[in-house]
Amino acid sequence: MKINKFWLVLIVLFWSCKTLSNVQKPYENLNIINYGNNTAYEFLNKNNDKLIIFIDGTKWYSVLGWKEGETWTSTGSSRFFLDIFNKRTNFMIPERLNMQIGKFYLYDPEMRKNYTLKNLVQAYSFVINSYLAERNYSSVIIIGHSEGAALLPLIYNEITKKEKITGMVAISYGGLSVYEQVKILANSKLNMPDYYREACKNIDALKKEIEMYPDSLGEIMGYTYGWWNSFINYRPYDYYVNINIPILFVHGKQDIMIPVESTQYIQENLQGKLFEYFYINNADHTFSAKESKDKLREKIFKWVNER
Repeated sequence: MKINKFWLVLIVLFWSCKTLSNVQKPYENLNIINYGNNTAYEFLNKNNDKLIIFIDGTKWYSVLGWKEGETWTSTGSSRFFLDIFNKRTNFMIPERLNMQIGKFYLYDPEMRKNYTLKNLVQAYSFVINSYLAERNYSSVIIIGHSEGAALLPLIYNEITKKEKITGMVAISYGGLSVYEQVKILANSKLNMPDYYREACKNIDALKKEIEMYPDSLGEIMGYTYGWWNSFINYRPYDYYVNINIPILFVHGKQDIMIPVESTQYIQENLQGKLFEYFYINNADHTFSAKESKDKLREKIFKWVNER
C-alpha cells in the first residue's frame, strides 16, 4: 500500500498540471504541420521575427489538450504560455511522440510502450530540426515546463543548428534526478501530507521494483514502469555542464513535486554560466495561485523580450 500511495500522489500532482477550459475554440490561427508521423502546431505573427518553442509537461494526451466531442475538456499549460506570447511573437508547439490533436492515450498500448525519455527527446528534436530547417528567425527561445524543462538540455544537444537558439527557459525543473529529488522531499520542511512524505522515504523500494521490470507496460498508478525507468536516474545537470547559452530557471519555493533544491543545485555548482535564476516564494509546481502565476508571466515575458 505504501508503494501505491506514493505513485498515486505523483499521478495526482502530474495531472494537476492541466487547465480546464471547457471551450470550443481555444486555438485561433492554428497551422498544423506534419513531418511524417510527427506534428508541429504553429501560430504565426507576421509582424515579428522571433520564435518561441514550448515543450509541455507529462500528460497522456496531445500537447494542445483533449476534446470531448467539439468541446475541449483540457488545454493544459500550452495555452497559458501561448496566451503570453502569441500576439507578440511566433509560437510553435511540437507534439509529444506521434499523438494527434485532441486525443487521449492513457489506454493505448503502443503509446504506453513508446512513452520514454529517449523517444520523447527524439520526437521533439526531430520536429524542431525539421521546422527550423525551413525557417529563419532572428531569435529562437525554447521554453519547457515540468517534464518539458527536464528534457531541455537533451533536446538542445540534438538540435542541428544550435546557433539559432538564443536562449532557453526551464520552469519547475532543475538538475537533479527524480530519485535525488524524492530523497530531498522525504526530509523537506515543506508542508505536505504525512502519507506523501512517508511514501517519499520508501523510494529505494520503489526503485528496486522498477528496475526489476524496466520495460513492463503494467501500471504504477497510471504510468508504465518503462516511463519511470527512463526518468528516475536521469540528471539534467550532467548536460547543462556543456551548454553555454542564456538560460532562465524559474522555480516555486513551495514545489512539493520537484523541490527547489534541484534548481539551486545548478546555481551552486555551475557558477559563471549565462544562467539566471528566479524563485517565487509562495509558488507550487504549477503556479496555481494567481499571484505566483502573474509573477511567472511577468518574469518570462521580460526575459524573452530581452533576447
